[in-house]
Amino acid sequence: MAKNFFYIRDSFFRFTKCFVWDEYYVELFKKLRATENVFVVEKPQSLVIDMDQLKGTIPLIDYKYILFENTQLAGVANSLNILKSKGYTVKVRPHPAYSNMEKVKELFPNDEIEDCSVPIQTSVACSMNVISLCSTVLYQAYLNGVNYIIDDVNYKNEYQRIKDQEYILISKPHKNLSDVI
Repeated sequence: MAKNFFYIRDSFFRFTKCFVWDEYYVELFKKLRATENVFVVEKPQSLVIDMDQLKGTIPLIDYKYILFENTQLAGVANSLNILKSKGYTVKVRPHPAYSNMEKVKELFPNDEIEDCSVPIQTSVACSMNVISLCSTVLYQAYLNGVNYIIDDVNYKNEYQRIKDQEYILISKPHKNLSDVI
C-alpha cells in the first residue's frame, strides 16, 4: 500500500475491513469516497527493521540510490558523482528484477553497486540516506527513521505526477534530491 495515489480508479470501493499502512491512506480513501469506518492502520512487520541488530553488518553508506528502472541511469550516476565530489560515500542498489545489470556496470564502479544478495533490511539499516522516486523501500526507510530523498532531478515529470497524485511520502518530512546536490 506504499504506492497508492489519489487516483479515480480507487474510488468508491467497499470492504468490511481494509488494512492500510498509515493514517494517510484513511484520509486518501475518504477523499476517494470509499466506505468509511472500515480501515485498520497497521504497519506490516516485513517493513519494520531491527536497526540495532543490523547496523554495522555492512559498511555505512551516506547515500544509497534504490534503482527501479533503466532510462535515467546516466542521470542517477551524475547525481551520485556530485555527492561523491562533496566527500560522501554512495552506492546504487539494483532492482533484482528490473535493473539492466550491463548498463548498471557500465555507469557505476563495481564497488558502488550493492549486491542484491544483501537483504533489503540490512541495506536500509546501513544507509544514512535512501534515494529513489517512488519505492516501498523509501517508505521502509521512513518507518525506520532513515532519511529518505525523493528524486526530483532525474525524474522531473514523474515527480510532478506523484506530487499531483498525492504520493504519501511527499506529505511526510523529507528532502528532494535537488536539495542535497
